[in-house]
Amino acid sequence: MKTFFLSAAFLALTFFGAFAQIQPRGGAYEAAFAECVTTTEHARISAMLTQNIAQLRQEGKLAFARNAASYGWPIRQADGFDYNAVYGISNYVDHDPAFSGQNNNFITDYNCGNRSYDLASGYNHTGTDIFLWPFKWEMMENNQVEVIAIEDGVIIGKDDGNNDKNCSFNSNPWNAVYLMHADGSIGWYGHLKKNSLTSKAIGQSVNKGEFLGHIGSSGSSTGPHLHLELYNEAGELIDPFVGTCNPTVEESCWEEQKPYREPMLNTIMTHSTDPMFLDCPTTQQPTENTNRDNCFMQGELIYYAAYFHDQEMNQVANYRVLRPNGSVYKSWSHASPETYNASYWYWWYQMPSFEPSGTWTFEVSFSGQTLTHEFTVGELELPVIDGSVTSVPLATEIYSIPFLEGFEYSWSIEGGTIIAGENTNEVTIEWGEFEQGDLCVDVISQDGCLGSSCISVQLNPVNTQQAEGLKRFSVFPNPAQDQIHLQLEWKEPIRRLEISLINSLGQEVVKVYEGAAPAGNWHLTEPVSHLPKGIYLINLKSGDQQISKKILIE
Repeated sequence: MKTFFLSAAFLALTFFGAFAQIQPRGGAYEAAFAECVTTTEHARISAMLTQNIAQLRQEGKLAFARNAASYGWPIRQADGFDYNAVYGISNYVDHDPAFSGQNNNFITDYNCGNRSYDLASGYNHTGTDIFLWPFKWEMMENNQVEVIAIEDGVIIGKDDGNNDKNCSFNSNPWNAVYLMHADGSIGWYGHLKKNSLTSKAIGQSVNKGEFLGHIGSSGSSTGPHLHLELYNEAGELIDPFVGTCNPTVEESCWEEQKPYREPMLNTIMTHSTDPMFLDCPTTQQPTENTNRDNCFMQGELIYYAAYFHDQEMNQVANYRVLRPNGSVYKSWSHASPETYNASYWYWWYQMPSFEPSGTWTFEVSFSGQTLTHEFTVGELELPVIDGSVTSVPLATEIYSIPFLEGFEYSWSIEGGTIIAGENTNEVTIEWGEFEQGDLCVDVISQDGCLGSSCISVQLNPVNTQQAEGLKRFSVFPNPAQDQIHLQLEWKEPIRRLEISLINSLGQEVVKVYEGAAPAGNWHLTEPVSHLPKGIYLINLKSGDQQISKKILIE
């Protein structure tokens, strides 16, 4: 695969509003040609399948009813990804046996166009090439696109274990799954990722839409793509797209044939600098430097990019950038100067210092579709930390912020110690012997955006009338599950001391200790695993003097 940049001199570009014009970068993304299956490999595969089919028929595993062809699309985006589309089509079947040489005069796809290729070796492209777009190597590495069965069928062959990061013509074998479909056709699903193939064995059935493997770049391949090649039971090539120049079928084999050109936005993104594409991965650089970024500060450059497949000449895309309140910060339009199998365009602007922090929106409308992409300017806005703003020295308290899926938490404290929950949304604090404590949490999103929230806590000294002679009182762990530990230090002996565990209704549920208390350090252990989960108080009482600490049992 190769990427080309176009001169901005012939780009139709219009801006709305009093903003300086910036010529976009980008252009075509095109596939380099290679013989997907060499003559030698083709012969090997055909011989293997002939032998396997004979064996499977003898075993009665191919005796299914013949249905009319009604193929589904052979790829889908895996769960957890959000591209609007994940592919482009670089090549269809070439129906002209002559070699085209330096031009496309002797290339004829099903629609009588030249969206295919041939080679001087005599090779005419015999399948449909569906490539990953954009950032193909990253998509392959992340298993973003699954290859699926276009029809119910039986596995009649598999090839696996071959290198899946080829970038040029070679005679290496590919990884592939071969199916006999319910209509009697035989499908070759080739260039799959190493060790990604279905665990089902030869002879087992698969359903339409069932996972077969992930797209890779194994065999004679210039980048991650699926090569789908089809034959009838007589071994004759089938091009499943009905068209004037396709002599192999009279009706479309697809349940819903896609148009020859399918103008579509694959995705839109924001970047910290120019997105970079990669022709071939290395150990040092296995995937692209996408420079994708969704977190920006005022004063930084933001790059706004859109990625298309089948963008046609003069088709207009409209772009907008919206502030957090929905007002328009910038808007512009761009008309495609040519027709492309795949293309991309991007612009860059510096975010002014006076623009507001918050969640911004990049929006692109094209060919009846509108995609939106959110990004953050400034720090994330976080809620105030929940917890008591007054406490006492040496007290144990719980502080939290709402749980945010996929976020990381980092707490910091002055005037105390974090004794539990340090990397979660809820922490247990033991305050020190100070007049004030400060607690902060930094929250980092999956995109790397940072937000902070802080709270100051006034630490009022314990009233001596409430806890005469008490120097230290701590409870841990907090939250507790199996047992709790009480650490106490008395300046002088206590003639009578009661320590109780009180539930949220104010009821005593455990008498931890009752009796005299000598001066010095004390350490008590109390099992709590038998108690219902919830908030409790550890209550110390000597006559009419008392002090309490909250504890969570979970």
